[in-house]
Amino acid sequence: PISTSPSPAPHPLSPSPNPNPDQRKPPPRVWVPLSPSPSPSPNPNPSPEPDKQCSYGKFYVYDLPPEFNAEIYQNCDKLSPWGSRCAALSNGGFGQKATGIERIVPANLSHAWYWTDQFAAEIIFHHRMLRHKCRTLVAESAAAFYIPFYAGLAVGKYLWDGYTPRDRDQPCEKMLDWVQGKMPYFNKSNGWDHFLVMGRITWDFRRSKDDDWGSRCILMPTMRNITR
Repeated sequence: PISTSPSPAPHPLSPSPNPNPDQRKPPPRVWVPLSPSPSPSPNPNPSPEPDKQCSYGKFYVYDLPPEFNAEIYQNCDKLSPWGSRCAALSNGGFGQKATGIERIVPANLSHAWYWTDQFAAEIIFHHRMLRHKCRTLVAESAAAFYIPFYAGLAVGKYLWDGYTPRDRDQPCEKMLDWVQGKMPYFNKSNGWDHFLVMGRITWDFRRSKDDDWGSRCILMPTMRNITR
């Protein structure tokens, strides 16, 4: 699919858009959460103050262990049994710039179009949330909590032959154990004020018995109240 957007900034762990077949795994990089954007220059017609814009409160982004997002992204060459996904997930999840679309899109707009992969939503959303005006760095003041777990990318390679139901369930189980066990905010609301993005269809996350398709992530008790 093709998507359009203002030119996105590279993801903190963006792999090379043209991976070398002999070295498709990007070099190790440090996962550094992005700080809120600096204050803009004075504007004669300023927008409302951020606190006034965030009428429903601000949200806090969990700094998850890298195995739940950064390492998944860094191992983009191992996410699919059919080859590397590094190019498709590059550029902050937008993928490579779209080419050959002159007959469809006006020339003055074609620079804003990208070959965006259908499973890249988790990366794009995470990137946007790190820069959002309603993000707070103080968890105690947050009205909601974003869990930047790449659920779809984590389960994708385990959906095919050669893997067990346990393989498919483990990434989600480990993430939920961490959020519930390490963060006091989850237990205060039993997860009602937590949310995440799952970048695949729900069928991939609602396995009711072991010989069915997908993981059972959505059906896990701890997931019951989390918005996704």
